[in-house]
Amino acid sequence: MKKRKKVLIVIGIVILFLAGVLFAINKYRKMKVLAGISKEEYLVFSNNFISGRGGTFKYYISSGKIERISEHILSDFSYSDDHKYIIGTVNDEIIGGLVEIELSSNKLNRIIDFNEIDALLSKMGMDKLKYRYFRVLSLRPKYYKSGYTFYNDMFDPDTLLYIEKVGDSWNMKKLYGTENKTSNYFIKEGGEEDMLFLAIQEDGYTADGTVIKKGLNSSEEEVLFKTRIVSTDFIRGRMDMTGDKSKIVYCEYSNICIYNLESERVENTVKVKPGKGEYVVDLKFSPDGKYLFYTFGKDPFFPGTPRLRFMVLNLETEKSVELKKWADGEDFYGIDW
Repeated sequence: MKKRKKVLIVIGIVILFLAGVLFAINKYRKMKVLAGISKEEYLVFSNNFISGRGGTFKYYISSGKIERISEHILSDFSYSDDHKYIIGTVNDEIIGGLVEIELSSNKLNRIIDFNEIDALLSKMGMDKLKYRYFRVLSLRPKYYKSGYTFYNDMFDPDTLLYIEKVGDSWNMKKLYGTENKTSNYFIKEGGEEDMLFLAIQEDGYTADGTVIKKGLNSSEEEVLFKTRIVSTDFIRGRMDMTGDKSKIVYCEYSNICIYNLESERVENTVKVKPGKGEYVVDLKFSPDGKYLFYTFGKDPFFPGTPRLRFMVLNLETEKSVELKKWADGEDFYGIDW
């Protein structure tokens, strides 16, 4: 018995030693991958349940610290060019409309409510924002010039709209429309005219998509490439652009691809390794374009927002690490870096 006890003790010590070595290796690997990211750098996400409350949060990448910046859940939000604000939609008992958060003070500012948007849409002869529970997840507002863009795509052909406040009144105009389903969109300002980059779903029953480039003042469209990047009912559009709009990242099966607009070709392809039943859900460039945040999702028993794992990829070394694994029932409504 004593001999058996000694053997068990030795085995336990070996297991603890190996676990410690594995922990040290993983920590070192994570430090290597995240070496160029400062302790102050964070991404922003919204979630329905953390410590019993939902809201919008800062996630500090190096430390894993989570800071609540609003009790409101902002959906499909995006940064301003200077990264001082985020804009999104809120639909709860208190607010229903477009809002922004000033990130230095965490102050939430109301921009325009849904009723005002409805009035502007009616004035243009377009359908109102019906079924608002779903609209919160698909308006995709962004900053543009001195106003804001968003999509109205419930009944009309998918329509990209621009609103701007002049004095005490709002003006609205159509920037682009298509009969096809749209995913993420980006606008590059400057040059001879502002350029729209847009992912369009070719067939409502497949994930075949086309990424196009179009001048907002012209009628011509240029197809950049075809791929399978467009979101389905439960998958957000897996596409992002660098801040200078020179590169596009998208996902094709288990490959993360980076398309260079200057060379008009895919300059980098990185194969990622999802777990069983997982797939890439989100893709976000870091502000300097040197890193990529992505998530692996795995559907719960009932269809819905997938369970997520936060990942970061170092584009120079092509090495990635897991930041955090979330539990079932923690749904995400917006993520940006």
